[in-house]
Amino acid sequence: MINLEALTAQSAERMGTYKAKKVVTQSLIVVTQQGLFAFGLFLATRESPKDIRSAEKIHRAVAELLNQAGLSEDKKSPLSPNYYGHLTKTREGEDDVLALQRILLTKKVIEMALSYTRHYTKVQEQKELELSVEE
Repeated sequence: MINLEALTAQSAERMGTYKAKKVVTQSLIVVTQQGLFAFGLFLATRESPKDIRSAEKIHRAVAELLNQAGLSEDKKSPLSPNYYGHLTKTREGEDDVLALQRILLTKKVIEMALSYTRHYTKVQEQKELELSVEE
């Protein structure tokens, strides 16, 4: 059995700093409301250098998380919407019901990791503020 909560918590720490909070929040909204492929499109279409770095960090953490959880067959993947589109396809040996369960679990795990990341970035931001007040 795989402890998905522990994996998502570890992923949240790798995903970003409080500087990536905006991209993390927007990513969570996209994956929740529009799904996995839209999430991949969103990450791949960031334009500012800061947002691009945040999106790449999010993608690397999510891809590693999905690989550890056994939800992705792709060991190394560049940031591409095709990676997320591939996650939604029925795999060999899966029936439609099993594929749907895997897809929904994949989406839920990504949502949970992004949600944890938002909380993690809030803690970082508060610590940063406390340090600046003390100085």
